[in-house]
Amino acid sequence: MGVLDTHVDYRGRVGRILRMMLSAKKTLGFGVDQDTAMDTTFNSDGSVVITIVGAQGCSFYDTSKVHSTTPTDRLAKSLLETPAQQFAIKGVTYHYLTRGDSITFSNLNPRGLITYAPWKTSLSGRFVSIPCAL
Repeated sequence: MGVLDTHVDYRGRVGRILRMMLSAKKTLGFGVDQDTAMDTTFNSDGSVVITIVGAQGCSFYDTSKVHSTTPTDRLAKSLLETPAQQFAIKGVTYHYLTRGDSITFSNLNPRGLITYAPWKTSLSGRFVSIPCAL
């Protein structure tokens, strides 16, 4: 399904998980924080529901719409041959989910459908979108 790593945000491993995803040719990455888990349910209809439990949260990365500054074939080769080589990518989708939030993957939503915990307050109409390039 994807690549899993731990302590991604706390230990500054965002670059590492993105490189692993690209070299493994996986478009989904999951970064689990300390004292946190992903409670995963596999349903009979083929869908998978991941619910966040614990003290911190989980980062979800989607690279299905990534644009690299390095040609894809050269990028994959360079990631395997020289791990320290710099690279740049654009178009990574990022979500940070915390206790009680869930994400459902199915044939209808292969990139995931997020459901926020009922105790959270909606920010609809009260936020500013800031473009960010990783």
